[in-house]
Amino acid sequence: TAGYKDAAGSTAQFSRPFGVDNTRDGKTLYVADSRNHVIRAIDLTTNTVTTLAGSGSSGYLDSTGTLAYFNTPEYVEIVGDKLYVSEAGSQRLRQIELSTRLTKTVAGNGVETFKNGNGVNASFNNPKGLVAHGTTLYIADMFNDLIRNPSANLITSLVSSKGFGRNPSNKAISSALKSFSIVADIKT
Repeated sequence: TAGYKDAAGSTAQFSRPFGVDNTRDGKTLYVADSRNHVIRAIDLTTNTVTTLAGSGSSGYLDSTGTLAYFNTPEYVEIVGDKLYVSEAGSQRLRQIELSTRLTKTVAGNGVETFKNGNGVNASFNNPKGLVAHGTTLYIADMFNDLIRNPSANLITSLVSSKGFGRNPSNKAISSALKSFSIVADIKT
């Protein structure tokens, strides 16, 4: 049954759990609980579910732990000691410091469109899947038909599947790449 309850085992409840990622040591699984607007942590040794970040209500606010607000978080990806979250409802890429549970916006201004730029000057149109290759993060920008890279706080478009009409600045890259896939190492 869909719901929102932190608990152990089958008494825990989720509402439309979406993306998941696990720590390298295999002890914790992070889950984007999209309809509850929270990020959950599952202790895999005890099967205990807790809320890492998010208030349980839809909104947008950078803060610590359950004082932060999310709007339809969908995908999560661990890079170092940070958990990245793509947020379809607010058109943003967020970051949670795992040691402090501090949530902050990495990129996106909340406007559903296309724009490369620094941090909150960039725009997404339905940010989705995330994957890390080493310390480099990639994000699928679904309705812009782009793969984007938020390195050094600058969101740039790497690859597009629609003839690059929406991203004319990367024609040199696009002509060199006929297809693109993201492959991540399995964390053990």
